[in-house]
Amino acid sequence: MKGLYTNDKDAPQLDHDKSVRARSKVSVNQISELAYHAWLDRGCTHGFDVEDWLKAEGQLWSQELLMTDVQK
Repeated sequence: MKGLYTNDKDAPQLDHDKSVRARSKVSVNQISELAYHAWLDRGCTHGFDVEDWLKAEGQLWSQELLMTDVQK
């Protein structure tokens, strides 16, 4: 399945998250896939791409943090 963004250049970015993204194991493809499913779940309604992206990114980062805490 094709997501909304295919690479880091196309993905919405906030200035403060560059260092976080560099350390993260969360990939653009994972975020894109989750955001794409949010779009599908909404009935393919346009205009929420940034909201879907940021929500997916947050969910995946939260999961990553939880897994890091469990491994410690």
